Formats: sequence, structure tokens, C-alpha cells
Amino acid sequence: MSTGEGRKVSFEELCMVQDLVEECLVHYMTHSQVICTLNQLRNIEPAFTATVLQDLEEQNPEFFKSYYLRLALKEQIMEFNNLLGRQAALMNQVDPRRASFPPVFNVSHMPAIPYNGSCYVSDTGIVQKMENPHLSVPTFLVSGCNNCGPSIHQGPSTCYRM
Repeated sequence: MSTGEGRKVSFEELCMVQDLVEECLVHYMTHSQVICTLNQLRNIEPAFTATVLQDLEEQNPEFFKSYYLRLALKEQIMEFNNLLGRQAALMNQVDPRRASFPPVFNVSHMPAIPYNGSCYVSDTGIVQKMENPHLSVPTFLVSGCNNCGPSIHQGPSTCYRM
């Protein structure tokens, strides 16, 4: 979907893009990965996707605060796995008889943390119950950049007017 300059976007198109963005968020994609995925697989203009992402962030600041912490954790786990693999390779070069490690792949084994709209972690680290959750994140699969696969499946979600 190319929005083009001056083209009006229908409410259905807005909801579709929001649904696709939410699918990407379930898989802990960064903003650039979301934009890349929707551009490559659905021909959605990057500026439109960025606008939808910005609107979602403004409407759901607590969700995105937690989301960015999880993204940082995912990146740290991937970097740790990479460093561990390099260390194992170096130790095997020094004396293979003394350091026998199974191969380590640069893959995060962190399972997806389901979003629970009724709870969040406060600044003090205490789990709080939210009275009015604003974002319903669907639990279906998505593909995108970084060899995730070729298809995005649509599903129901709450759509906000921009």
C-alpha cells in the first residue's frame, strides 16, 4: 500500500497498518525492522508506518517503556551469546583438550514475553495492576527483515483514530 503524496488513507487501511505494526511488536522488532518489514512485504510507505508507530507510542507510553526494556534485554542476550561463542572458539584454539564446549549460535533463546495489558512494572520495580489497558497486542506470527520468512497474517485488533 503506497500512500503517495496527498493521498487520503482510509480508516480500514489505518487499522490494517496498525495491526501489522502490532504483529511486529509481538516479535520484538525495532522501529527500523518494523518499517523495513512492512515496506518490503506490503509496500507500505516508511513515513506512514513511522507515523502509526509514533501514534501508538503516544497512546501507550507504559507499554513502550516496558517494550524498550525487553528490546534492550534481547540485544544483550544476543551479544552475550556471540561473545560466548567467540570465547569458546578461542579457548579451543589454545588447548582443545582442556576446553570442550558445544557449539554456541548467535540466537536468543529468550521466549516471547506475552504482553499482559492488566499489569506493568512501576519505576520502583513493583508489579502494578493497570486499570485501563490501551493496547491489545495480537499473538499471530509475522515475518520480515532478517530472514524471518515471507508472509504476514492479518488478525483482529483495536484500531485508534489518528
